[in-house]
Amino acid sequence: MINRTKIVLAAAAAAALLAAPASWAALSVYTQDFEALVPTDLAALSGDGFLVSGLAFDGDIVTLPPYGTFKFFYGNFPAPNGGPAFSAIATGEGGAPQGLNVLNVYSDYNCCSGTAEGHYDVTAPYDFVQSNVFHEQTIGPLDVGSTWSLKFDAKLPSAAGCNTTPASDCIAFIRTLDPNAAFAQTNFVSFDSQNGLTTAWSTHVISISLASALLNGQILQFGFQSTSQALVQGAPPLVFSNTGVFYDNIRFSNDTDADGVQDVADNCLLKANNTGAGAQCDSDADGFGNACDGDMNNNGVTNSQDYVLFRQQLGQPSVAPVYNKADINCNTVVNSQDYVLFRGLLGDPPGPSAFRGTDNSYIVTGKVSGLTGSGLVLLNNGGDNLPVATNGPFAFATGVASGAGYDVSVLTQPTSPTQTCEVYGGTNTEVVPGALPNVSVVCDPVKVSAMVSGRIAGTALVLQ
Repeated sequence: MINRTKIVLAAAAAAALLAAPASWAALSVYTQDFEALVPTDLAALSGDGFLVSGLAFDGDIVTLPPYGTFKFFYGNFPAPNGGPAFSAIATGEGGAPQGLNVLNVYSDYNCCSGTAEGHYDVTAPYDFVQSNVFHEQTIGPLDVGSTWSLKFDAKLPSAAGCNTTPASDCIAFIRTLDPNAAFAQTNFVSFDSQNGLTTAWSTHVISISLASALLNGQILQFGFQSTSQALVQGAPPLVFSNTGVFYDNIRFSNDTDADGVQDVADNCLLKANNTGAGAQCDSDADGFGNACDGDMNNNGVTNSQDYVLFRQQLGQPSVAPVYNKADINCNTVVNSQDYVLFRGLLGDPPGPSAFRGTDNSYIVTGKVSGLTGSGLVLLNNGGDNLPVATNGPFAFATGVASGAGYDVSVLTQPTSPTQTCEVYGGTNTEVVPGALPNVSVVCDPVKVSAMVSGRIAGTALVLQ
């Protein structure tokens, strides 16, 4: 059972416990379809990094809508899997895109047992309890100016779903908190799960722009919230307003290839393909855009068979909006430009994209910034050597199996000039198929040092 001792967050103490130094913070991509998590494992959600927290309000909505006056906060705690509080992995509720396991989020109906507060308040107006199930990361300097999105599938249960009454609220959210201002909320975007969902699965996206430099070092949380009040009070069992919502296929990400399309909607995650009338074109509608799909016969790899099929299309027209699949850049004709692009795809499977994964592996990707020297070599899990010559996106050639982890490190630091490059967000112990890590490799500016002798006093020193 979670210890629900009341916590009043003092700024200094909370910052020391929860805030990571901004100098080594960076947001990272998160994906979860819950298929690899065991529904009977009580630590399945906490082991995946889910946290929970709660707030209680006095229910006096006349004086202070919508929930009354704030009473207390409790959290953050590891997320439970099952029981009357917060969250559980449910089975048998998904369609084909969701699979067997999904996340069920609901109120902390156990708040606050042994007291006369929260859902155990016996005096009208009864308390509201606001319950949060979420992931938490720290915004780093490289994240400022970026936009991040939360994509998810969701539906209401056929019974005991989030009520459309004043006694319940259910949302998905992204928010930022300032640890230097008593964790004051500085941004909040949300999706209304109570009124925006039905009992059929649907897909939704919310996004947050991290434009302000003041966000560096702040906390970012993404997840799901439910707020509930007792409908009928008295001796247990009590009667509460329902808050259940099912969620699945969660993805928190940004725009890896910097083409203006968020990863959650990009059909070529590592190749910019968002210009002109043919932006994001996907001729065979397989979820992989033409720009990253040289697989003409759709057998999962781009090889000599595809080369023969491609050459047959040279010189042929390509009509919008469908386009010829051999028109890699979707400019209405299959020509020498497409030939060059196709040759760059030879030997590779299609993708990656936000919509499809070619197998039960994922590609470790990231971005390099500040690089001016030469000779930088990165490693993943102690191998898969990757030479990097320029700033921008990178991707390791070898996929990592589902359930395994990645560990990106620097094998060789750049020289001419000498630099020190550091990896941020480069380690994860277990990920799921289709996950796209957001590793940042930051190279320090070139530092010049010299020993000077024989300088004449009173003269200026100029280094060239």
